[in-house]
Amino acid sequence: MGAGVLWEVTDNCIGCGSCARDCARNCLKMEKGKPVFDDELCNLCGHCFAVCPVSAIRIEGEDPSVYKECMPEDRAVDTHRFREMIRNRRSIRSFNRRLLEPYKIKNILEAGRYAPTACNAQNNRFVLIAEKRKDFQQILIRHLAGKGQEIIDRDEKDPVLLYRASLWLEMGKRIADDPENLEPLFMGAQAVLLIISNDLRDGSIAASYMQLMAEAEGIGTLMNGYISDAVNDCPAARELLQMKEEEEAVISILLGYPSVRYYRPAPRKSTNVVYL
Repeated sequence: MGAGVLWEVTDNCIGCGSCARDCARNCLKMEKGKPVFDDELCNLCGHCFAVCPVSAIRIEGEDPSVYKECMPEDRAVDTHRFREMIRNRRSIRSFNRRLLEPYKIKNILEAGRYAPTACNAQNNRFVLIAEKRKDFQQILIRHLAGKGQEIIDRDEKDPVLLYRASLWLEMGKRIADDPENLEPLFMGAQAVLLIISNDLRDGSIAASYMQLMAEAEGIGTLMNGYISDAVNDCPAARELLQMKEEEEAVISILLGYPSVRYYRPAPRKSTNVVYL
């Protein structure tokens, strides 16, 4: 095939035409009651595979586990509980030392894996830093402290930049005094999750999916822009994460169990929406 895709129709095909009707790019045509595939426009979205009622379509590299999963016709979840979970979610800035269960981490990563990507590119990848998070934090804080000193040296007047500079320099002092301290940047989180992509939109969508799954598992999160920005600007961090030149850390998510309990959602402005 032109795109290097092994696509085939098995003898299970009943000629219903569901695959052809659902193909967004019209790569499938029905001829003599069977789908014929033209891969010139195919973006590997997988809809033909997913919509087939008898599993007659095979695509190279498909995950065998999908045959064991059957989406019920009624896919509704408890919308009240889901809404309340979103409404009560808080960004956590203080984590306790409780270890994260591997199966929960797996579910979070699966949420990112199944997040939609433009043209089904699936170019996102994820780096979960747990055992090496002390080394990772030191690399980032040294980099940030250097940036902070540059801001101070140029006699910066912007109060926000000055605040950040003083914060980063203080972080540098804290890890110099205690290299084992995971509080300065990671706030005691048990893991740091980096979403790395060459497409900001795809990476951002995956981050949202993963954060919601973490919340459903009772794990606190913080989307941290300091970390992802520092990674993108720090050669040592990029080397550690084995990042390609075109890749960026879209966002970082701190993961851990909260050391504080919130009893109610924070105030929010009224919904700003225009109905046309």
